[in-house]
Amino acid sequence: MRAFLSRKPEALALTNDEHQPDLRRLLARTDLPVVEIWGRPEDPIQHVVGFSSREAMRDLTFALMDRGSSNIVYVGENADEGT
Repeated sequence: MRAFLSRKPEALALTNDEHQPDLRRLLARTDLPVVEIWGRPEDPIQHVVGFSSREAMRDLTFALMDRGSSNIVYVGENADEGT
């Protein structure tokens, strides 16, 4: 990140919502606008443009159920349980 910041970007967009403490401290020392995209972190660095995957999947599941679907399967990662 230091090498990237040395190129003097005008802003930074980050994906993922789990950033290491060293990165957070580094970005706090800059006047660079930081936007976290994709997810909605609990403790954003600055700005957030994202959505909750959990809420989106809940809404999708209910929409499928409203259409009569009953065998709905989720295949993916559950970060809360580390699986």
